[in-house]
Amino acid sequence: MIYPTKEANNFVFVRIRRPANSMRQAESLLLILFLVIPNLLFSQEEGENKKRSLKEFFFADSTQIVKNLLVSPELLEGDAPLRNAQVKVFESGNPIDSMLTDSLGKTSMELPFGGNYLLEFSRPDYVTKKLEIDTRDMPAEDKEYGYDLGRFQMRLFRKVEGMNLEAYEKPVARYVYSPTTRLFIVEKKFTRKRAKELEPIQEQNQALIEDLLQEEASVQADYEAAIRDGDIEFKNRDYASAIEYYKEAQKFKPNAEYPRSQIVRVNKERKAYAENKKRYDLLILQGDNALEADNLDRARDSYTKALELFAEEMYPKLQLQKVADRKDELGSAKPTTGKKLKDPKDYTLENIQVDANNAFVSELAKKFPQGLTEEVTTEGGKTITRRIIVQGTIGVEYKKIRHSWGGEFFLKNGEQTTEFIWQKETEQY
Repeated sequence: MIYPTKEANNFVFVRIRRPANSMRQAESLLLILFLVIPNLLFSQEEGENKKRSLKEFFFADSTQIVKNLLVSPELLEGDAPLRNAQVKVFESGNPIDSMLTDSLGKTSMELPFGGNYLLEFSRPDYVTKKLEIDTRDMPAEDKEYGYDLGRFQMRLFRKVEGMNLEAYEKPVARYVYSPTTRLFIVEKKFTRKRAKELEPIQEQNQALIEDLLQEEASVQADYEAAIRDGDIEFKNRDYASAIEYYKEAQKFKPNAEYPRSQIVRVNKERKAYAENKKRYDLLILQGDNALEADNLDRARDSYTKALELFAEEMYPKLQLQKVADRKDELGSAKPTTGKKLKDPKDYTLENIQVDANNAFVSELAKKFPQGLTEEVTTEGGKTITRRIIVQGTIGVEYKKIRHSWGGEFFLKNGEQTTEFIWQKETEQY
């Protein structure tokens, strides 16, 4: 079983082996070995008893055992795993190996016996620490088999301007081989001395770290406030203000991905919004003109398409209600009897530009007699004079809308036109 032992002023945590079972279990195991081993140590060969050594019995093929030291460091920041930290291995000042910690802050390596190794633990923007492992003073017979140092923990902390870093040039702890326990252990004298040397420096560094954390917390609060305001303006389609807030957030965190990606999104949506806004404004204009000319179906279509672009806009919704109300009015209005300005047969479409493929003109030809027919209706503070000219299968509708406040508008087949066209094409004098 392995127990953690705190050493070197929170710099290193080591694990040492203890017996895995209780004393009673150990006694039972010894009894079994006492009874069984004597019978196993002797084998009959050519009528003679041949004795086998205990080492030969338990380790019959010693070449299969790796003769080195397994080292498994775990790097932390506080109690959190420190991933992608670098562990470099030096022997006699020469680099011999290097690796990175995984997502749990762990890694491992194997060190051949007979060397004095220096492990260097580092990460960008963190204080580098070192650990010494001396495997030189091992008896030859103890080097025959492999050892496991056990997993130990090394805590790194943030590097802050003004810190005393010279004290960390030397190892914070040292492992040596103990012939007594036949285990690798922390050299207490060296490690305690280093812990005492580092204690006041650690207190100073901790104060600097706390100041840095407070400053970072303030920066984080300002960053989050700018992001929040940017998101609000983005949602409200105030694109210019949104970009300003996101750029402000970038000042607090230049490498942050979110404000950068949001600025890209804002610019993309702003471009699409500008294009849709042009289409929307045109549809609203077409709808208003059609509604003014009582071309209610066309007005309804225009307002409906405008809502498809911007569903939250109220204006097209209100206009659609006006279209519905207007349809109700026309359904109850009684047009005056058609008044012929002159003989219908005298009116012609020969000099009038008409889209003969328009279904609207063919429908007029079906509903109205040949020649010119005039209808006049009055409602809602305006008077509408409607003139329809039919020749063959083609009809043309003209409207003159006069408001009570004096304004006049002229339409031809639902499209805005001029008084000159009205007079020229509907009167034909």
